[in-house]
Amino acid sequence: MNCGVLDFNVTNNYLGGTAPGTGGLPMVISSSSFVGIDVENEETTGRINVSNNKIANIEFNQVGGFAAFRGIAMSGIVTVNNNLIGDTVQTNSLKFDGANTFDFKAISASLYSTSSYDTITNNVIANVTLLNASSTTSFEGMRLIHSDISSMLVSNNTFRNIYNERIGAMILISLNNNSPSTQHITNNIFENITQTNPMLTSFTGIYCDGSAVNVSGNRFGSLTIPNSISLASNGTCSAILMPRPLLLMEQQLFKITQFLIYYLQVLHHLPELIFQEQEVILIPSPKILLII
Repeated sequence: MNCGVLDFNVTNNYLGGTAPGTGGLPMVISSSSFVGIDVENEETTGRINVSNNKIANIEFNQVGGFAAFRGIAMSGIVTVNNNLIGDTVQTNSLKFDGANTFDFKAISASLYSTSSYDTITNNVIANVTLLNASSTTSFEGMRLIHSDISSMLVSNNTFRNIYNERIGAMILISLNNNSPSTQHITNNIFENITQTNPMLTSFTGIYCDGSAVNVSGNRFGSLTIPNSISLASNGTCSAILMPRPLLLMEQQLFKITQFLIYYLQVLHHLPELIFQEQEVILIPSPKILLII
């Protein structure tokens, strides 16, 4: 939808299932793609507000070819708040088991603003299941591109109960920052994440490229459940991966197990890089590497 107005609201919608409120049996999709909410605003001062929507109880079973899932896709100045992609209770709320090449993005946004603050807050991506270990998936929980002078806040989002047995890269928050302003990724929670396929896979919790980014207060792993992030990948596994200047503060990594995991990996030595109050608790992996 190209709204072409100053402000546009998409709120309180339910997508999925066969009964009201995403209830009943799963909505079964056998076609090549699904986009739940797709909004573009060409007005440079107009805001897109996508809030309090739920996309859940969907089964994707296409066989062969290429398929894609976009929960929420936006372009413009955005407020994305309190959306639920998947379900906090129902297991396998979003289930993908087709023998195909699959591209998954729960929230995808191209952001531009000269004055307003973009916010992506309090969203939940939960109970997502990707089956079929011989198939390939590119998985991004949030794919964000920021390309104007304003700042952005990505905060208090939760990624929980994600099970992936397919081949391919898995990134939970991906940011390409083309803005001169500092962007903020703070207080997000990542827990109960399982990646079982050891072949040609990689895992990244937060990936940031481009200009300065403040990453602070994020938690990787459960406070109470041992090994709540379990990765079988034989590729690079990073809690935070940033190849450019950044600020990291008060990260918490709890009870993560992995054959080889780079909890904080920076590709170059950067004098601008500052680590403060990093907290690493109860990590049984024998190989912990921090590159600065």
